[in-house]
Amino acid sequence: MKKQSKSSAGDRAVFLALVAVATLVLLFYYWPVKSDIAWMTDFEQAQARAADENKPLLIYFTASWCGPCKQMSRRTWPNDQIEQRVMTSYVPVKIDMSNVNVPNPVAERYRVIGLPTVILAHRNGEPGEAFESYIAAGHLLRYLNEFLESSAPQPGEAAGNA
Repeated sequence: MKKQSKSSAGDRAVFLALVAVATLVLLFYYWPVKSDIAWMTDFEQAQARAADENKPLLIYFTASWCGPCKQMSRRTWPNDQIEQRVMTSYVPVKIDMSNVNVPNPVAERYRVIGLPTVILAHRNGEPGEAFESYIAAGHLLRYLNEFLESSAPQPGEAAGNA
């Protein structure tokens, strides 16, 4: 039996440590984190619900192969303040763009060209604000709150006009 030298045993230990760290990093990046947002997937149903409930739409365009979308799934959507604001004040709809070979009429309507894209739309579906790229929870929360304030009916204005 051949004896290992101290340096080759040390090299092996360093290699195993690096493999363990790399595995943990990959698990952290790809391990799903559950968000409590009840995403709708049918745009027409979401738009009808937004009109019925007098709430704006939050339209999230995503894809399974999109790295920044995965980051939003891990870091933005599970945020307690985001979940609470979205579930109480918006009708959230998620549009899956994973199959790039199939045209998506909702993406065409809102002229989506990159992912992720988040669109804050009035209850009638008219776009208000659009954000293309990863958005951190703190920034998104500010945008959600500002959009609600700017789209709220003014005194004397009928609630169904926006």
